[in-house]
Amino acid sequence: MNFTHLFTAIFFLLLSITTKAYDLDALSHHEQWLRLLHYNTESDTFYIKSDGFYFSAGDVSACRELSLTIHNLSRNPNLQCKFPARTRWLKSQGIKLPKKPICNKFETWKKAESVDSVSLVFASGYMSNPASLYGHMLLKFNKSNTYGTHLLDHSINYGALVPEQENGVSYIVKGIFGGYSAGFSDQLFYTHHHNYASTELRDLWEYELSLSESETKFLLEHVWELIEQRFDYYFIDENCAYHIAKVIEVVTGKTLTHNLTPWVIPSTIFKKLSSARYQNHPLVREIKYTPSKSSEFHRSYTLLSEPLKELVGQLYTQPALFEDDKYELLTIEQKKHVLETLMSFVQLKITEQEGIEFHQSLKKKLINYRFKLPIGLTTPSNSIKPNVSAPHTAQNASKLSAGVLSSHDINAATLGFRLTYFDALNPDTARVKFSNLEMIDIELEVNNKSQLKVRKLDIIDLESFNPSYAETLPDGNWAWQLNVGFQRSYLDCHSCYFGGLSTGGGYSKRVKTSSIIYALANVEIGKNEHNWRVIPGIELGILSRVSDKLAFRSSVKSDFNSDPILNFEASFQLNDNNDLRLIFKQQNHNEVQLVFNYYWG
Repeated sequence: MNFTHLFTAIFFLLLSITTKAYDLDALSHHEQWLRLLHYNTESDTFYIKSDGFYFSAGDVSACRELSLTIHNLSRNPNLQCKFPARTRWLKSQGIKLPKKPICNKFETWKKAESVDSVSLVFASGYMSNPASLYGHMLLKFNKSNTYGTHLLDHSINYGALVPEQENGVSYIVKGIFGGYSAGFSDQLFYTHHHNYASTELRDLWEYELSLSESETKFLLEHVWELIEQRFDYYFIDENCAYHIAKVIEVVTGKTLTHNLTPWVIPSTIFKKLSSARYQNHPLVREIKYTPSKSSEFHRSYTLLSEPLKELVGQLYTQPALFEDDKYELLTIEQKKHVLETLMSFVQLKITEQEGIEFHQSLKKKLINYRFKLPIGLTTPSNSIKPNVSAPHTAQNASKLSAGVLSSHDINAATLGFRLTYFDALNPDTARVKFSNLEMIDIELEVNNKSQLKVRKLDIIDLESFNPSYAETLPDGNWAWQLNVGFQRSYLDCHSCYFGGLSTGGGYSKRVKTSSIIYALANVEIGKNEHNWRVIPGIELGILSRVSDKLAFRSSVKSDFNSDPILNFEASFQLNDNNDLRLIFKQQNHNEVQLVFNYYWG
């Protein structure tokens, strides 16, 4: 027996004494120990893939990792600085370890004495980034000495490590099927606030958690252990929402990821968060809202009187009117409101990289006019109420459907399944208004001829109509759509199918608060039962939410290759989880369908 083997034998002999007969095997199955290791109980694997996190690398097991952790922290106390959360937990279980050394890097990083609380932050969906369609989640440490602003708080982000200049197709394929590593990173909250609220124009919702001071420190210690560690990234499940929720569960237990569907999106986690209880109290202490630059502008514009809205539009196109009586005769408060609205809009356009030179010049003029007025805002940001409700109030994302259908030659029963997320007729609570975001949407029919048919299979179906909310200013109006899937080519042909990509762009206009009309030019690229096709087309339509319960959409679509098809669909909301749909289609013949939808997940 060499010296190393002798030392190891002596160590484990002493370990059995110092732990006072603790059963290490039983302790290694403790739920909190498994959570500290980021152990996947379903697959009996570990989520972290980088070297250096597990002492038992190459042959990782919870029991072996526990033994080696105690062994290494005892032999080299400086390792307690790398694993402060493990160290704290082991000592709480009665494991004797050497005195913890001074950990300068860790103490500088955490500044634990100034952390008051922990929050989870939801950034609303961003239609221009496939990884952010469902929104994004951040972990935020709230400090008491940030000089009255939360922008100096530290925030923890989880995201895929994507190479620069990665093409969109590769990004989507690897995001879904694997190929990217991911990890946690820490930055001042200002960075994320600027990126999401100011650049990507996304509203932020902050859910402050009811954790004690010691629990907050423990969470902070575990986050330190995770910085720079590497995970596998999957867009559908092992994403920001899932792994940040797992970090919170290190303290709270299985309150967020328990009984989840195989797919995970941020709104699902926030739903669980809002109803979770921890130590006989609601886990969420407070919910705060931070509007995006876009929301700030729309709120300020909405509060203007109709004459002032007209004046804002005139001043935008003709700045010389600032010297006119139309502006000069306004009250001080009216002038402030007009200038704030214009400043907000101009900054919005600069952010969107539209007419930079013109808007920069106009911004300087607006600042000069604003300096002539007393200080103070007419619509401070913290008084802006959200245009939509908090994310946890959104309708469930997955859908099961059953219906009946009648056409000129068949009657059929229909069954459907949608993985996520919402269509244009679903309630727009906590979602982008006048938009559609669906993934893996399949519908089958069993007709009276005992035939089973696939009516459609949409891999992804996106629409963003982006209507203007400021009638007197050039705001929005660019509409677009993208569909990848498989569906019937003609209404009166049950064996004619087309599979491929359809995309288009156009214009939308808001005609009432909750109604728009739109016109789209589109092109279909794909294959039917015979050959490949590239077919241009147009679509004209109206989309309206009549009330909280009733919405409808009507359109006519022509591809210049067949007769136009008329579509009408009405949705009646029965309750939070159910609705009825009446669908009518006409293309030479009529087709009527009644569908019951159940939303879950």
